Amino acid sequence: MRSLRGGQPAGMSRHRVGNALVLHAHERISVAARSLALAVAEDPAYDIVVLDLHDELPIGAWRAVATALRRHRRGIRLVVCGASADTGALAAQWLCDRLRRPVVTPHGRIIRAADGTLLAGAADGGGWVRYRPGRSPVWDAQRYPAPAWDAAAARFRVTSAVGAVEPLPGGVWIRDTRDPAVISERWRWLVSALPCQPDVMTVVLGCPGTPPLAVDDVARFWRGLDPDGRHRARFVQYGPVALPAGEVLGQRLADVLESPVVCLGGIPVGRPDRTQMRTVTPDGGPGWQVLVRELCFTPRATPGAAAKLPRILSHRAPALLGEPVGPLSHRYAADAVVEIVQSGLWIRADDTPRNAGRVRAHPADPSRHALIVDDTVPSRVARFRELAEDLAARLDPDTRARSTLHLASAVAAGWRGRPGGRADDNAGDGLTHRFTAADLAFPPTPAPDARGLPTPAGLDAERAWLRRRFGREFDVAADSVSRLLTEHPHLHVGGDSVVDAVAVRLYLSGAGESVDGELRSGSAGDSVSFARCVAAGVARLPSYRGAACLSATLSAAELREIAARETLTDRGFTHALTEPPMNVPGNVDVLLWSMTARRTRLLEPADEQRAAGRVLFLPGTRFRVLETTPAGDGRPGRLLLRELSAEEPVRERGPFDDLALTSLIRCHERWAATGRRARVGSAAVPRFAHLPGLV
Repeated sequence: MRSLRGGQPAGMSRHRVGNALVLHAHERISVAARSLALAVAEDPAYDIVVLDLHDELPIGAWRAVATALRRHRRGIRLVVCGASADTGALAAQWLCDRLRRPVVTPHGRIIRAADGTLLAGAADGGGWVRYRPGRSPVWDAQRYPAPAWDAAAARFRVTSAVGAVEPLPGGVWIRDTRDPAVISERWRWLVSALPCQPDVMTVVLGCPGTPPLAVDDVARFWRGLDPDGRHRARFVQYGPVALPAGEVLGQRLADVLESPVVCLGGIPVGRPDRTQMRTVTPDGGPGWQVLVRELCFTPRATPGAAAKLPRILSHRAPALLGEPVGPLSHRYAADAVVEIVQSGLWIRADDTPRNAGRVRAHPADPSRHALIVDDTVPSRVARFRELAEDLAARLDPDTRARSTLHLASAVAAGWRGRPGGRADDNAGDGLTHRFTAADLAFPPTPAPDARGLPTPAGLDAERAWLRRRFGREFDVAADSVSRLLTEHPHLHVGGDSVVDAVAVRLYLSGAGESVDGELRSGSAGDSVSFARCVAAGVARLPSYRGAACLSATLSAAELREIAARETLTDRGFTHALTEPPMNVPGNVDVLLWSMTARRTRLLEPADEQRAAGRVLFLPGTRFRVLETTPAGDGRPGRLLLRELSAEEPVRERGPFDDLALTSLIRCHERWAATGRRARVGSAAVPRFAHLPGLV
């Protein structure tokens, strides 16, 4: 250890970095000292000083430090980099005596969180210690900045033979102790992600990949808290916790602790002033972003009694939900409100349904964000479904990827799977297609593993499946496609261009006839792998912007229902043509204004599956209904649609709608005058007679 005495004073350079004054004897500040100085929060009572000590110090360096700090009058919060904890303690005492000013310094290892919180010596009985001239040092805090609950989560404690309480910069972690390697990995994530909130103590329960945590370990921690610590405690499940079958964590804690407890809807991440909360999936990964932030659970009056509905203490309401019309309800459309509930979002009418309590009591699924469609009035289900799908498209990507649709009646009954039976498309009132309760019981928004679009994980597995599945067909198609790509180098982007282009060729042939039906049914399987490769290939094809068309057979009543839905969303690929077809049956001309469709001419098959002028829309494309006109007097009906961007809301019509409507009307009139010219191969005709959004 270096002596704090010295001979002739040596020079110490000083620089203001962030909220700290950095003193260093070398030409450059070390990376560690600079990083610490930039991260540390401002101290309203003390001057923050970072001593950058590396290698041997010149003689008299400590006197130079005192000289550099003499002009200041406030106390000093001292952090020493590049030296042992003993050096920091000796330096603090020496500076305190020399300058006659209080000095606060950490004893023990410092753990720095991403938000700048500094946790000192939690594992070895240390902490931030305050030195005062002429008086004994005293413990000051465990963290800097010190939250109101700091003393309640200050020490590592053993709670059982396999359980422990470990302080974190952002709170405290109650966990199993039997797998140090797994614990170390999860500890690093919690330190980097969990923010230190000044007024509430986050109590993290369990560790993914370890045995379930016993509630007794939580109870022992709780009994050691004073009333203020209990008031500030916020429990959040991170890993497995041993619970009775069907029991919710918050209710179990309230019953065992015999006290109201507050649980967080998800684990907090980000900065304390901009905290987000996300669920934690069973494998420990981040789930969807929750809006219900705090839930208060109260103990049952007697064992076996019905539990009370947990009370939502705080929530976040993004602007996309609309203007508030109640404590948790927002005006999403003129005829619908969206209510924030534990499990996600509930789209319903203004009047509160009788099963509201059961819907609100349904707990969140960490892996799936529920978009609940009210089905109290069956005739309104289709409308609420469209609004739910529109709402899903506007959520953040992680939440959107985990969103699934559910009927309110199924949620109220506690159902999470798919019942037997099929939807009856004959409504019995003249409507030949209506979304019924059975139709919606299986989530109409596909689960992440049932969507025909590439995922962030890549397509290596899907491309390997494609080669195995089609074998000889793949090889034959690859030969012709490879030659084609050499003639069109703009399509040859990346090493997998050939595989994806072959997928498009096979999809346009007879091999792909069943893919769209499988995607529209929402079932996960080989068709999803096929579709993801196809989508990757389609994305490389030339884009098409303008009017496209297809044909459909629709009654006047069906057109009225389509108009009431306002938007149509196809979970499969939507096929359309750039010119009206001669041989596609139907009594309604469907015109779509395209922004992102792709031309398939280069990859069209040569047989009866060929369709000149075909364009493809990717799965999940939404279309706004602009105008509907039924057929009559020997003329076909007309349905005009406009493709919506992913961020575009459904609520109000805008100038783009008017422009698209005018263009589509003119195009329809021109086509009526010039006649139908496009010819579609007989085997491909059914693909152009399917209206997007109907299953």
